[in-house]
Amino acid sequence: MPTRGPTNPHEREALAGRVHCRKNEFYANIVASGALPLREGVRELLEDCERADLRMGIVTTTSRANVEALLKTHLGTDWESKFEAIVCAREAPRKKPDPQAYLLALEVLQLRSHEVIAMEDSPAGVAAAQAAGVPVIVTRSHYFPAVKADGALAIGPSLGRCEGWQPTAGAHSKRIGLEQIIRWYERRCPA
Repeated sequence: MPTRGPTNPHEREALAGRVHCRKNEFYANIVASGALPLREGVRELLEDCERADLRMGIVTTTSRANVEALLKTHLGTDWESKFEAIVCAREAPRKKPDPQAYLLALEVLQLRSHEVIAMEDSPAGVAAAQAAGVPVIVTRSHYFPAVKADGALAIGPSLGRCEGWQPTAGAHSKRIGLEQIIRWYERRCPA
């Protein structure tokens, strides 16, 4: 017979906290083992943005521990210095599709919504960005392979390749880079 969880609300909350911490430990170990790389094209796009001296932020409703595990492994111990805003679940406890995390990032960056572009892969993330008025580019993922995103600047399979994007990406590059993102933005949001 399956065991039942605690019925006391405080005990249930404590158990949930312990389970969440344990899950984060498993995630950190998986990342550190090399079994979870950055998605194709992400590192190159970050490098494009750094070379162009663009301000970058992270907007997520996952834990800071998970963000740190992933980015410290793949970008090095100084990963935080690459981002001017890092908004995680602690700062924005209302989960996406609520726009709280995006609105907070805009406040930290002191930018207006049309001055930034979001990169999202889930329906909730797309909805959060759009609710905050932020133009969004969607890269499909294993978990959301058929995500629909009406009003997105572009939607496609991976930043690591130009095939399969709508609208189509320029054929002069092997991946989605900053220049292509700017073209999509200017096509939809002319000055």
